[in-house]
Amino acid sequence: MKTLQKPKGISRRPSPAKNVKSAPLPSPKETVLELVRQQPDDATWSDLMYRLYVRERIERGLQQIASGETEDGESVFEELLKDG
Repeated sequence: MKTLQKPKGISRRPSPAKNVKSAPLPSPKETVLELVRQQPDDATWSDLMYRLYVRERIERGLQQIASGETEDGESVFEELLKDG
């Protein structure tokens, strides 16, 4: 069985994202309307739902970054090594 190895170049430097102040995000309604406007006229329900889902996940991730709910890459990698 192949074991995980720590990639070279990972350091314990603090994440710069924790010091970044983000601009207020548009409301979900505004975001949905803009996403729908950007789609071609022949977009399907599946196309629209996929785009909305991806956008929601991105916005959730940005909010988590802004509130410090993140982990640095090294700690995640160390956790993976322990479980392996």
